[in-house]
Amino acid sequence: MPPRMSCLIATPRTGSWLLANLLSATGLADEPREFFRRDFVRTFSHKLGSDSREITVEYLNAIFATASVEPRVFSIKLQPYDFTRLSIALEAIPGKARWADLVASWLPDPRYVHLTRRNSARQAIS
Repeated sequence: MPPRMSCLIATPRTGSWLLANLLSATGLADEPREFFRRDFVRTFSHKLGSDSREITVEYLNAIFATASVEPRVFSIKLQPYDFTRLSIALEAIPGKARWADLVASWLPDPRYVHLTRRNSARQAIS
């Protein structure tokens, strides 16, 4: 059974890992992972039984199959450059035009969480 909702957490160095861990601890969502980070795709792909080094339809299907928590909220962390990589991969799939349509075609009922940090100097140091 595929996930019913997706949660995308974005923006680095803002407490996104803290939010990700707390979200997972609720038991309402899968643990948010950086499935689309360039250096993690091969690692996750290998764990899922594939040798893919890029985001492919096979890879997308495999990571969605890992969503196992009720009410089946599939959560991911995305850095700004991951949005670009994900967009390029999704654009290779025919039939969708807008970025929001591309994301929604693979990430069901997406919810975006954009974190900010008030003290940008501390963010930079972090």
